[in-house]
Amino acid sequence: MSVGSQQRSFVMFDISTIPPSATIASATLRLCRTNGSGSARTHEVRALTSAWTESGLTWNNQPSLAVSAGGTISVPSSAGCVTADVTTDVQAWILVAPNFGWRIADVVEATAPLVDWATREEPSSSLRPSLSVTYTP
Repeated sequence: MSVGSQQRSFVMFDISTIPPSATIASATLRLCRTNGSGSARTHEVRALTSAWTESGLTWNNQPSLAVSAGGTISVPSSAGCVTADVTTDVQAWILVAPNFGWRIADVVEATAPLVDWATREEPSSSLRPSLSVTYTP
């Protein structure tokens, strides 16, 4: 997944095993930067409000977004993993809203350098994006 000037990434996780009335104690999105170095940046994690598919997504048909970002990621200046608190988004998806995942974008896209995040195809499973959710039924 690449994020930079004119580049955004999209990610979604299956949360269907969480009971519909569960209380989400915490939800953490983990991403791992795989490319070299650069100045530290901030990426926003914004919930999507319309459907998309990996094979059908283009710049011109990006899904609609929540009004505000649900979390931010402090991008490391070199390769490494970081987390974002996405508890509010996951709780909303469990209770009322459909889960369409998130868009990840630099908060200042016009000057954003390229940042590569590992994808689900990453050979090292420890670097793949993950969602960790703690809840009570």
